[in-house]
Amino acid sequence: MSEKRFEELWDWQEAENLALEIYQVTSRFPSEERYILVSQLRRAAISVFSNIAEGCGRGTDKDYSRFLIQARGSIQEILAQLHFSKIKKYISDDEYKILYQRYNKLAAGINNHIGFLRTQEKE
Repeated sequence: MSEKRFEELWDWQEAENLALEIYQVTSRFPSEERYILVSQLRRAAISVFSNIAEGCGRGTDKDYSRFLIQARGSIQEILAQLHFSKIKKYISDDEYKILYQRYNKLAAGINNHIGFLRTQEKE
């Protein structure tokens, strides 16, 4: 298990930056979405970096992997909600494309991290 602090991890840093982006983007959503879509998007965005941090604090690579898988699931939830937001015209096509690409890059980084941890488990 790595002794790295979660704040030093690219995955965590990018997830936190993206959560800030989600907060900024959703601040422009209609007020009737405040307790539905806005809340759901923000919770999912927070869940990504929170799961990375919590997994980092666990004692085993297996536990860490499990939390990274949870973070990856939250990314898929965000992507679905962003797609819906684009359909509803709460975000522009350009905003959607940028966030979609960044979240996919983050998911790929998390996948690589999971793969590395699984390799470590076998050693």
